[in-house]
This record gives sequence, C-alpha cells and structure tokens, in this order.
Amino acid sequence: MTESQEKYSLTSNRIQCGHCAIKSLMRIICEGEESYIVGDEEYGGDDIYYKWQILKCLACSRINILQYSSSSLWEYTLDGETFIRPTNTDILYPHQISEKPLELKISNEVIERAIADVEVLILSRGAVSGVDRIHTALHGYLRAICIRENLVYNKDDSIVKLFKLLRQQHPKLQSTRTQDIDRLLQSFAGILDSLNPIRNHASMAHPNENVLEKDEALFFINVVRTLLRYIDGKLI
Repeated sequence: MTESQEKYSLTSNRIQCGHCAIKSLMRIICEGEESYIVGDEEYGGDDIYYKWQILKCLACSRINILQYSSSSLWEYTLDGETFIRPTNTDILYPHQISEKPLELKISNEVIERAIADVEVLILSRGAVSGVDRIHTALHGYLRAICIRENLVYNKDDSIVKLFKLLRQQHPKLQSTRTQDIDRLLQSFAGILDSLNPIRNHASMAHPNENVLEKDEALFFINVVRTLLRYIDGKLI
C-alpha cells in the first residue's frame, strides 16, 4: 500500500453517518482489532473480539466511531467526547455490497474528496450533481501524474492537453501490445474533448437550464471512472 493510499483510504462500502444521516463512503482515519475484558475474564482470538474504525464523513466532515464484534454495534466515548455510531447494520455483511467504489493508487486530497463527493451526490441529489465532481477528479488526477512523473505542464491545461501529454511522454501509455488498444486510447482524446462542454453546459457546475438526465449523467461518470481505472492500473 502506498503512502497516499494509507492517508486517503476510504471504506469499501457506504456507511450512514450518525450525524448528517447521509449514507456514503467515509475516510478511514485509523482502525484496529482488539480483545476486550469483561470482569476478570479476557476474551480474544477466534472467540470474541472487536474491530474499530474512526471514520470521517465526507459529507458533513464530522467523526464517527464504528465498533463491532461478531454480532453487535454500540456507541463509544473517547476522551470524554461521544461519537455517534453509524445507524445502519448492513456493514456487517460485506458480501451484500455489489458496487465497488473507485479506488486509485495515485491520489491526493483533492482527488479523493472529489471522488467521495460523487458517491454522496449521486445518492443525495442525483447523478447529474456528480458530473462536475468526477470531472474535477479526472483533471486533478492527470495533474497528479504529471507532477509524479516530472512532466512539464501549464496550470491552465485542460484534461485533453494533459491526456495527450501523458500519451506522448509516458512510456507505459505510448504504445500497447495491440494496435486496436492504441486506437481506442487515441479515440479517448475525442471523448475527453466532449466532456468539457457537457460539464460546462449540462451539469450543475453552472446554473444551466437544461441538464443531463440520469442515464446520461451516469454514462458520463462511468466513462471517466473507466479511464481513471485503466490509467491508474497501467501506470503502477
């Protein structure tokens, strides 16, 4: 796990905040597993143990402490301050979660927050509200790669220019084993060129009268997710 993953790791499923009640991914501040003592007896190992996580809600920025044993959740007090536990219990059954969140090996706080915002906005306000944030995540991600690889770019460069720069100068993106994939990547430059006007004129980034419908907004978001996953996997 890279340092950025440790610093910006998110929960693998959505958790309902005990403060604002929005169910979304949360930032993992720290976590652990311990045995606990009841009276004079200590339980641990494979019998009874508890896991805990201190989580930050990315919607309201407040802290939740999540604790669970094999079958229960409860509230917890730390240093005199009470943290409200998340109110949902489906986190005990991770096999019920079908959608895997977007996880990137190359990340920073701007990227991580934008990606988490997408999840929150899709659930709370609809997919069209997430279009601007996924666009921001892609823009920030391409900049982060350029900085990581010491590629010179201008701060005002669009996502199209940054993508072309990476395709021209990063050895892992200059060519693939098949020409068909190369042509597919070349076509993505045209796709990226279409993202800006959609984001500017058909999303909630500005007070637009005509915005994307749900299916088109999800299509936009998933196109960006696909590209992010591909580049992130290719470069690491």
